[in-house]
Amino acid sequence: MINNGELYAVPLIGGGFVTAHVVLSVAQVKTLGRVPAGSQLLHYGDLLVDLYGPLTDKPSATLGERLIHGIWILDRAITGRDKPRWDKIGTREIDPATVEFPELVLNANERGEFVKGEIKKPLPQDSDDVERIGARTPFCAPGKVAKICANLVGRGELLGEMKILFELEGNFDLRYNAHREEVYRAMGVPPTRSYFEWATAEGLDPGRLWR
Repeated sequence: MINNGELYAVPLIGGGFVTAHVVLSVAQVKTLGRVPAGSQLLHYGDLLVDLYGPLTDKPSATLGERLIHGIWILDRAITGRDKPRWDKIGTREIDPATVEFPELVLNANERGEFVKGEIKKPLPQDSDDVERIGARTPFCAPGKVAKICANLVGRGELLGEMKILFELEGNFDLRYNAHREEVYRAMGVPPTRSYFEWATAEGLDPGRLWR
């Protein structure tokens, strides 16, 4: 089982590596009894990871610039089918107050619903607006993360005409979506509010996931 805090070397097209930090393993916290059966966390990917540069010639647990602050992936993005895609290279503590989750706008009974981690908020937007906003893909497919990172460290030309498919887009995260301000305005919440502070105010006790 992949655990909170583990570091993995992510190989990139053209050679070299960036580093993935597992900030939340859903399987681990579920096994430890830290999420109830109905938790929203059970409806995304398997792992919440942060991705860090810079590009290095060999796997490195030294973290530089954060390339992606929270993205949901499947565990097979690491484990692969026959052998691991990403090699474990160490562990690093997690500061729960700094963890951020992707943001989605989903359809709930023909109305919009904002979800982020365990936070759920109804929206006045209808199902047509949910389609228009288009931030409803719950995780990034295996293999895509490495190609996105290649783009972020200046390797986009190696992806050729497919480059546009591997940009940080708003379909799997409202934070990169042109409609984010509209959604936050409808909720009456400042878009700069941290997940930890917001979830704590909602009585969700986010810190339990890392205790």
